[in-house]
Amino acid sequence: MRANRRAGSIEFLEFLADVSNPATGEISVDRLATWLCQTEADLKAKWHSRRANIPWAFFADEILAVLDAVQDETCDLELTVDWYLKAPIALFDGCSPEQVVVAGGARRLVVAIKAKEVPISNANLAAGVGAGDSVY
Repeated sequence: MRANRRAGSIEFLEFLADVSNPATGEISVDRLATWLCQTEADLKAKWHSRRANIPWAFFADEILAVLDAVQDETCDLELTVDWYLKAPIALFDGCSPEQVVVAGGARRLVVAIKAKEVPISNANLAAGVGAGDSVY
């Protein structure tokens, strides 16, 4: 398990390097959008749909915080991104993690993930287990 976590950490660091602008270190909208299987315009629209006027860096940090918390559990970035985009979460009225972040609930979601209130498991993610399905 320790080797999986180490590999997952390395994979996440490589992901961060890939989505960051090498000159400034800032998270690139277009690179992050590509990783999230979206267009830059779609990701920008989600950012701008937030009722609060927040800077891009803050919104990107929220996305990355959720991905990091899940990656810590899955040690698999592909499954992590798939979960972020698609997994309905019972604790958040069946919303996907992405919907929770767009609505401003990233901090609460990360706390719930770390408290094991949101089910995350490689086997269940690969099988498409959704909200309310216990993996514990």
